[in-house]
Amino acid sequence: YIKVIPDLTNSLVAELSDQKYQTVAEYRDYVKKELEEEAQEKRDDAVFMEILYEVADTSSFHGVPGDDEELSDEEMEKEAAMYGMDLESYKKVKEDNANEEDEEMDPQTMLEVLIQGIAEKENIQVYDTDIDEVLRKYRESGYGSNAEILDDIVKEDLARIALSNKVESFLLENNETE
Repeated sequence: YIKVIPDLTNSLVAELSDQKYQTVAEYRDYVKKELEEEAQEKRDDAVFMEILYEVADTSSFHGVPGDDEELSDEEMEKEAAMYGMDLESYKKVKEDNANEEDEEMDPQTMLEVLIQGIAEKENIQVYDTDIDEVLRKYRESGYGSNAEILDDIVKEDLARIALSNKVESFLLENNETE
């Protein structure tokens, strides 16, 4: 079985691109630009991850945001009593458990905590336009419509992706390491 690949001609380019490109030169310029943009995205992603890991290596973590609900002494006394413990012993056990959780934070959670922390510190917020941009990129990558995307991805995850994108842009713009 021999596969014959046709020569790349202006008419073939116009037909395959639905008339978006009329000449081989236009199409080659488009492909070159797309490949360069993809390569730049990969380099930016690598730098972003390098920065996040550098921040992680020089930071300490104290649980996942939202998990550190403070209990009053009265509430802690009730919980301690349920376990048959006095308040001071119960506080010590809770502190030890919190320290173990900090040490055992999985990398994905740690990165999410870092991104959230940077966003809070730098007052980076996500708006509907940011989520629209994420939706646009998903459509460009093959999803047909916003409804199809939202069938597969919940809006909170789109917001997380948008936040990560904005933090990445911020870090790349303000990166002073090489």
